Amino acid sequence: SILQDASAPAPPPLAAPDAPETPSCAEEEAWSPSRRPAKRNPAAAAPPQRRPPQPQAALQQPQPQKPQRPPLPGFLFFCSGRTFSECMQRSLLGSGPGDMRILERVTPTTPLFLFHFSRRLLYGVFYAAQPAALNQVPEAWCGKATGGPSKATASKKAGGSPYPAQLRVLRTGDIRVWTPPDGARYTQGAMSAELVDTLLRALRARGRSAREADQISQSSSSASSSSSASATS
Repeated sequence: SILQDASAPAPPPLAAPDAPETPSCAEEEAWSPSRRPAKRNPAAAAPPQRRPPQPQAALQQPQPQKPQRPPLPGFLFFCSGRTFSECMQRSLLGSGPGDMRILERVTPTTPLFLFHFSRRLLYGVFYAAQPAALNQVPEAWCGKATGGPSKATASKKAGGSPYPAQLRVLRTGDIRVWTPPDGARYTQGAMSAELVDTLLRALRARGRSAREADQISQSSSSASSSSSASATS
């Protein structure tokens, strides 16, 4: 019938059409063109490389150096008529213990002279065969000639020589001898460069060959050169 039965169930209401979902604020920000991640430059995006610290050179503490003493221009030894022959036989010159520090500055090229004060004769030039040392020959110049201990006593005791600062010498050629003028006065010990030059000039110009000094040992180089010169002549 046209009239609907009241007891029949009512038909369900018509559902409204689905409305489009509105994106949330977070989603808008995530998908907004201004928020999209830009393309990265790998070179610009890479963090700066830190160089490893370079090892610093160890600071070296400067070693304390001994003050270098200036070279010795020359040295003048003294002898008498009682000690001259022993100087020649031993190829040895000596002085007091106070001169040891000065003799330590003698080099193989330092000119050395010997003044025979008994006869006022100057001998030279000698050169050091080895460094100076105390009592290389303890019995040297001992006995009645110098008023020192006997040679037997000196050989048993250190410091027995009356001239313990000793220097073994040699010659590079003939030793020359020169008689200084009467007014000349010399002092045993270190010499100035001016005095060394004066005595060298005097020995060359006015000196003579000292045959009495031929016992002094001759350097091997000069001996070989002289022998080769004699062989070629």
